[in-house]
Amino acid sequence: MLKIGGQRVPTPLIVLLVADFCLIGLGLLFAIGLRIGYFGFRSFVEYVDTWQTFRRMLVAMSICELALYFNDLYDFRLLRTPGEILVRLLQAFGVACLALAVCYYAWPQLEFGRGIAALAAPLIVALTLAWRLAKARAGYVGKLTRMLIMGTGPTGIALARYSRAPRNSTQSSGILG
Repeated sequence: MLKIGGQRVPTPLIVLLVADFCLIGLGLLFAIGLRIGYFGFRSFVEYVDTWQTFRRMLVAMSICELALYFNDLYDFRLLRTPGEILVRLLQAFGVACLALAVCYYAWPQLEFGRGIAALAAPLIVALTLAWRLAKARAGYVGKLTRMLIMGTGPTGIALARYSRAPRNSTQSSGILG
C-alpha cells in the first residue's frame, strides 16, 4: 500500500487511477488516428511524436482525472449501481469538456485540431464506462464479508443461518418473522 503524506492510498484506488489515465490517453490517441485516417500512419506518428501533442494530452488527461475525482468516482462506497456510475461519469466528462473548452479559448495552442476533441469525448466515455462497469461487476463477485454474531438466542441463530444460506434461496429467513 502506498503512503502519500502519511495517508495510506489503497491499491485498488491506484489501479483505478492509472487505468483511467491510460484509457483517456488511449481514447485521445484513437481519436487522433480516426481523424488523420488509417492511410496517414506517417502523419499520425509525426503528429503524436511532438512535445506539443504530449503537453496537450497531459492537460486533457489531467483535467479529466480531476473531473472524475471531484464527481466522487474514486469513492467506492458511493458507487453501487451501474446507473449511478453512468450518471456520475457523464457529469464528470461534461464538466471536463467545459473546462477544456475554457482552456482552449484561453490558450489556443492547447487545442488538438479540428474534430479530434469531438471524436475523443464519446470514445473516452465509452472506454471508461466499460472499464468501470467491468470493475464494479468483478468487485462484487465472490466478495466475502467478515461478521461477528454475538449471542445464542433465536435472533442470533436465525441471523447466522441467513448469512450462510445461498443468496438465490427461496427460504424465509425467519429474522423478521
